[in-house]
Amino acid sequence: DYAQLTALRAPRPTLLIYNAMDNCCFRAGVVKQGVYTDIQPFFALLGSPGNLQWYENENPGTHNYQIDSRQQSYRFFDHAFHLQVSDKEDADTDTEVQSAADLAVGVPATNLTIVGLARQLAQGIHHEPPAQADAAWVEKQRQQLREVVRFAPVTVTHAWPLTETHERGLESRGYRFEFSNGLSAPGVLLQSAVRPQNGGTTLLISDSGRASMLVEAGNDVNRGQRVLVLDPLFFGENIPGTGDDLSGMAQMVSTIGARPLGLAAAQVAAIARWLQEDSIDGSGTPGARTMHPSRAPVRVVTNGPRGETVAVVSAAIVPELYSSIDARHAIPSLGDVFTHPADYHDAHEMMCLDLYRDFDFDTLRLIATPVKIDLTSKDPAPIFW
Repeated sequence: DYAQLTALRAPRPTLLIYNAMDNCCFRAGVVKQGVYTDIQPFFALLGSPGNLQWYENENPGTHNYQIDSRQQSYRFFDHAFHLQVSDKEDADTDTEVQSAADLAVGVPATNLTIVGLARQLAQGIHHEPPAQADAAWVEKQRQQLREVVRFAPVTVTHAWPLTETHERGLESRGYRFEFSNGLSAPGVLLQSAVRPQNGGTTLLISDSGRASMLVEAGNDVNRGQRVLVLDPLFFGENIPGTGDDLSGMAQMVSTIGARPLGLAAAQVAAIARWLQEDSIDGSGTPGARTMHPSRAPVRVVTNGPRGETVAVVSAAIVPELYSSIDARHAIPSLGDVFTHPADYHDAHEMMCLDLYRDFDFDTLRLIATPVKIDLTSKDPAPIFW
């Protein structure tokens, strides 16, 4: 933040100009302690206590960079760079202001944008997984994937029961799953009270949130399956904080060295393991839990490219937890992120540094063997990017 950035300036000459009655941002009296007083010792430590300077504009004192503040800057530049020029501003400065056309840099029309450059680099990436992958190759790829997505295993430390209903032969229990890294995720466990539980367990994940999978959940329950509809980190309702700033939170996660994709994949793996170990009564209390009779791997159904990516990455890292992945509204390649660029807000898990450079779904499918992964969805992903 501003305090740290100012401290990093030491011992270079630095002038801070704040306005006494700023009607936009930071008033001088409010911020002086944090950005100036507390930072003076850093400049003193490096032998230049006078190089950090402060000026409080009182005329007009509002959000401005008018003549009073500008002339303070001139004095500062004269001193710092030994310019030996006047620190007064001429009365007729308007004639010195250049037009937008005069200031145009003249970037060529064919100059690549950041997206264009990314596309150009992506065209040089070719993934050719071996026809037959031996155990050593698979383990090497799996370790590389862990590093790229920053996958750190977590466990469900507690499944807090929030709601419970029994209606028309359907049992539902709402949970807040608490993980060992302090994060959490909401989910609803559904099963029939009248049909035999002979269809295994299915985990449903949708880019649009849990509510969009209700029909799919009902169909699976009717087939004798136990179904958990989950919102992993940054999906549906599971956005940390007080607002819906999905992009900001995802970016903050990346700045501390984690990856939204790795965090979500670890949560899905932890839930898949919990489903195999969960007691029939679903109480969530550790002492009351017993090993689920089948301990069968979990079937996963996803809706959308984000859920597809999270589930396939999780299966590639811990394949023993899954039996199959059925990706609805899927994309065939991570390269689609380049051919149809998404807004970061819509697909931040897929904008994971080096992911496409080293992997694509074909490679991940091979690493995830023997999990059956079906990406040939009858309904392709909508082009929302």
